Amino acid sequence: MMLPSATGLQHLVYNIQQAVTHILVLLKMGNIIARLPKIHKEGVPLRPIVSNIGAPTYQLSKHLAGLLGQLTGKSIHHVKNSLQFVQTLSSIRIQPGDLMISFDIVSLYTNVPILDSLQHLSRHFDKDIISLFKHTLTSTYFCFKRVL
Repeated sequence: MMLPSATGLQHLVYNIQQAVTHILVLLKMGNIIARLPKIHKEGVPLRPIVSNIGAPTYQLSKHLAGLLGQLTGKSIHHVKNSLQFVQTLSSIRIQPGDLMISFDIVSLYTNVPILDSLQHLSRHFDKDIISLFKHTLTSTYFCFKRVL
């Protein structure tokens, strides 16, 4: 499979961003389930996305995400978004004999070890904040036909 050119990648990133924006608008309408196409997969399977907006832990999760945001981006290996990733890739020159390897993560969110994550977070936050992280990571809410 040939990789698209930098321009082709930018166009692809733009299309993905437009699709995500559309889905986010739908999700803001209430607790619904949407599906995001995995265009990089054969057969274009759909990834389910459940809106957390309006859920009991939404505001708390939003606050904790702000706290986590203060810790991200501090590494030279951090990639802010897909556009930065495309720009980074376009500056890399692969020589004959070099290999470029990509790893596919399966069910990343559901496979994050919660206890290990909380232990790592405890190096940055006090026990009260850690208990809030634990609550949001172990509480799942889903509405079906507007019933919790």
